[in-house]
Amino acid sequence: MRILITGVNGFVGQHLFHFLQEKKYEVYGIYKSGSAISENCYKADLSNREETYRLINVTLKDKVDVLIHTASVIANADNLDDLAVVFQNTAIAKNIADSIQSSGIKQLINFSSSSVYPNVDGLFTEKAVPNPAKMPTAFMAYLNGMQKWF
Repeated sequence: MRILITGVNGFVGQHLFHFLQEKKYEVYGIYKSGSAISENCYKADLSNREETYRLINVTLKDKVDVLIHTASVIANADNLDDLAVVFQNTAIAKNIADSIQSSGIKQLINFSSSSVYPNVDGLFTEKAVPNPAKMPTAFMAYLNGMQKWF
């Protein structure tokens, strides 16, 4: 099985990438910042529609069976009420969904958004407590925005 992981430089994405490689899967990654963790990783801004489409439908065309989406813009204590974070994450999700329709990718696995793990104290670690109630306005805007695509 050939797997593409978005957000491969993040905590979940990076661990998942290495775990699946150890299990002998053919694994590719997409990251936005930092350095590539493997020669199978590609730098891309998934909020850019054309860049996302080009990577998934040209560069990786016929190389991927499953896409595991872990990438997101993380809310922090300074931008908790900034809906731009929600809209950027929505754009990323939409660009991926639109791009895979013609890519040959058979399965999409979507990890949770930053709305579930609000960064209210300025720290974000793997021990963060899920609490979507901390961002009710942004979370509802996200859900309302998603309705127009379904």
